[in-house]
Amino acid sequence: MDYLPIAFIADKNFFIPSVVAITSLLENKNKESVYKIYFINVGFTDEQKEKVRAIEHKYNTTIVIYDIDEQRLYNRYKSLVKHDCCASISALIKFDLPNICDEERLLYLDGDLIVQKDLSDLLQMKFADREYVKAVKDTGLLYSSTLIRQAVKDYFNSGVMYLNLKAMRRDGISEVLVEEKYRSTDNSLMDQHVLNMVFEAHKELLPHRFNVLYMNLIRAHYFYGIDIEQLNVLMNADYRDWREMLEKATIVHYSSFDKPWKYSDVDGVELWDAYFEKSIVGDIPLARKKLHIKIINKMRACKYTALIGTFIWEIETKGIIKTLKDVKSFIIS
Repeated sequence: MDYLPIAFIADKNFFIPSVVAITSLLENKNKESVYKIYFINVGFTDEQKEKVRAIEHKYNTTIVIYDIDEQRLYNRYKSLVKHDCCASISALIKFDLPNICDEERLLYLDGDLIVQKDLSDLLQMKFADREYVKAVKDTGLLYSSTLIRQAVKDYFNSGVMYLNLKAMRRDGISEVLVEEKYRSTDNSLMDQHVLNMVFEAHKELLPHRFNVLYMNLIRAHYFYGIDIEQLNVLMNADYRDWREMLEKATIVHYSSFDKPWKYSDVDGVELWDAYFEKSIVGDIPLARKKLHIKIINKMRACKYTALIGTFIWEIETKGIIKTLKDVKSFIIS
């Protein structure tokens, strides 16, 4: 029977959300589907590894625990890490996936997501010879106008990638990615811009349902006035409303500052909480705050209170010092 290889990358601080993501993946797979999970980790404790083994036993699945030496990782990439990047250095391990996982193809998943449906239909998708990735167009294109997104056609989100590892190994793509990272002057994202630059002519787009950035889109609706029809045009979809989009999503991706394990009242938190409670880490207390997102959204939807709403959200998610620095930079520019 064919199986789907799936990889997660996490440091010890991203352990809980990654376990929740794996729980959702295994809870919602079809009985006949077979997954082989690579849990690539930086600095997991022995206790955390024991919990991973417990997941493997509970779901009668295969989980390969692959250890990355933290110091060697830092030594390789330390000159590439900038203070203003929103991701950790662990994200650059994505560049090395062809060398870590001895598979012809691999589904990479970020740890900040929930898988709602079986994924084995990916096995029916074939790769062209020079095609390295199948991924979903980033819906941030609706409201972000950064230079890199304008420069790359069909800019994709790197949190869900179906990778042609065989072709990537053959063409030495890991080193190409590292070299492009050294050349890059954009520090806002750790890996995503580089992957888009290198894979631009070597990709195929997946349907939107495979990577739905739900929280980002709901915020964009209130902050920027994005409506469902604009999303449908961008993603070639036919959703009636945001609720239907969420229900049809195969993967819901919490790719934003306001993570559901950090804030108890963000959009989509009920979905994440359901799998957290089912998971082997569900008894671990979460030190969560309230973001009061519904109030902030209403403030942002009104032109008279929009600026205040944005300021509150920035303080809550980034802290007062970083927010004041951003305000200063905005005023100076």
